[in-house]
Amino acid sequence: QLSQVERNAAMQPLKEPASFCVRSFEAAPALLPLLRRQEQDHRAQKYDVRFVEAALGNVTAPDESRRVVRYADNVWGVSASGLRWGDVHVGDKPVARETTSISGQSYDLR
Repeated sequence: QLSQVERNAAMQPLKEPASFCVRSFEAAPALLPLLRRQEQDHRAQKYDVRFVEAALGNVTAPDESRRVVRYADNVWGVSASGLRWGDVHVGDKPVARETTSISGQSYDLR
């Protein structure tokens, strides 16, 4: 776990939003190879882009649990979240077809 000083140093770029942007979503493991290719394409075009395999939330931990939900048959039809499906998707749409759990790095952004 990061100390307060280490966390402040890691989050320092967030104090300069003109030079740093966080686009947050929690990718399911099945999406990571596609995201890595997309990251390489962006970097080849000289964009400073990095996808981080982790969850953003209210705790910094190396092994935080989250759900992986498959809701469509296409390659992008899967998501991961520490939140309940019904709390994220009003009226439980789309329908969760399959749910599993994973553990991984989590970062506190408070």
